[in-house]
Amino acid sequence: MKGSLGRLVAHRNVLRFLLAQMLYAAALLAVFAFGGIYVAGTFHMTFARVTAFGILLNVTAGLDSFGIGWVDDWIGPRRTILIALGGLILTSAFSVSIRDRTLFWIVRAALGLSVGPP
Repeated sequence: MKGSLGRLVAHRNVLRFLLAQMLYAAALLAVFAFGGIYVAGTFHMTFARVTAFGILLNVTAGLDSFGIGWVDDWIGPRRTILIALGGLILTSAFSVSIRDRTLFWIVRAALGLSVGPP
């Protein structure tokens, strides 16, 4: 293992990618895990509603994944990921301040659209 880590340091781009992927995956996990807890507590949703909410996020993320390939070809992977991260940050921050249930569902569906690219 020590030898593998030593070789990894020699490949800085791989190391940067692995660290970025780890941080990104952990952040997404936090957004989704705490998002479910937040929506259940704030809007008093039942388990079935929270499950439907999770399905909505997965559907919007899946739909976006199909279409984002063209955007990636058009503007490049770096810009695509940066736009997706910006969308994740904005929709997450905005959704915390919303008190209307319908608007919350719309904004969180938009959050799902930002999950597909990376």
